[in-house]
Amino acid sequence: MNPRSVALLTVASPPGPPQGVAAYSAALVGALAPSEFDITVWSQRQTRAAARQDRGEEAIGVWRPGILAGPDLFRQLRRMRPDLLHVQFEFGIYGGTLGLLSLLGALALGRAVFKQRVVVTLHQVPSARDLTAEWLRRSGIYLPAWAGRLVVRSVVSTLRRSSDRLIVHADVFRDRLRSEWGVGSPPEVVPHGVALTGQASGPDEETADAPGVDARGADAHRLLLFGYLKWYKGIEIAIEAFRRLADEFPQWTLTIAGPSTSDAYLEMLRRVARSLGSRVEFLGRVDDDRVTDLFRHSSVVLLPYRRLFSASGPLAQALGHAVPFVISEELRPLCPGWPHWARPDPEEWARVLRPLMSDGAVRATAGRLAAALAQGWGWPMVAERTLEIYRVVLS
Repeated sequence: MNPRSVALLTVASPPGPPQGVAAYSAALVGALAPSEFDITVWSQRQTRAAARQDRGEEAIGVWRPGILAGPDLFRQLRRMRPDLLHVQFEFGIYGGTLGLLSLLGALALGRAVFKQRVVVTLHQVPSARDLTAEWLRRSGIYLPAWAGRLVVRSVVSTLRRSSDRLIVHADVFRDRLRSEWGVGSPPEVVPHGVALTGQASGPDEETADAPGVDARGADAHRLLLFGYLKWYKGIEIAIEAFRRLADEFPQWTLTIAGPSTSDAYLEMLRRVARSLGSRVEFLGRVDDDRVTDLFRHSSVVLLPYRRLFSASGPLAQALGHAVPFVISEELRPLCPGWPHWARPDPEEWARVLRPLMSDGAVRATAGRLAAALAQGWGWPMVAERTLEIYRVVLS
């Protein structure tokens, strides 16, 4: 008996290591590999050089960004007819407005013509209250707030009608879909996924009470901001908090690692950090083989997000590496019991960071809490939950 086929529709990163949805898709496929399903990846078409740089040789180049994304997908569905299509969905990744409309049209047509079985993972579920004109403008979307909300409602409605199951990464997103965007049947909740690469351990007996010393190494006096540099992540709040602590903790540095999606925002961040000199470093995009080393040699990861509309990949990295972290008040629904959080104010962030920066034992305890929390987010569990959804849909 031939294995049932699953096509994972996703996006590839720009040249370089996988980021965002591409990184999630690569990890998910790896976790799903030892199963009863024959899983293939349908990504956008790339030049051979770009495909090699993205390490996507095993992916099939199916769609082109923009208006052609839908026709490309529909032709591939007609040609291959997979038992199940698993769509990784995020606004904008299929080529702007035209790509979004084109993709939605193809999904609806595939449903009507082929009775295509579809599962959609929604990587973004914004709250209606956050879709203000300012937020949309800062995100490069020049629509009035009412129009932005109408677009989200229409997209969610189309995805719901065109699929057998919707998947989100946290209870807060499931609840939003039901209470704010009109989704009747509850979506499935599957955590983002964490690669369990870290080992949390406390300081040894000689250093347990020594300020500024922990088990991560003598050079681990680093605060880390990791991921795409975007306004909604509140990165300047963390820089301002570090400015307030810099004289008190002269050994500490702040590393900002990740590509920027806006030259203007990156320049603003550099301007805010300029007075701190070499104690703030901007690494840009970080290669895969450096990410683990970066986290292992960081003492605290900072997540000062202004808005919560998706699961945080950097949060998953911090959990997987058992690194202590501080989250914004907005991110608390992702980790409801996490003790280290701050409101969106530099003074408040400085207050919360001070005990973590001054006491290695506090950091070690936070690292153990992170490791324990990560157990419920591991990729093996995510894979099994995803496979259960596949089995139910195909039954």
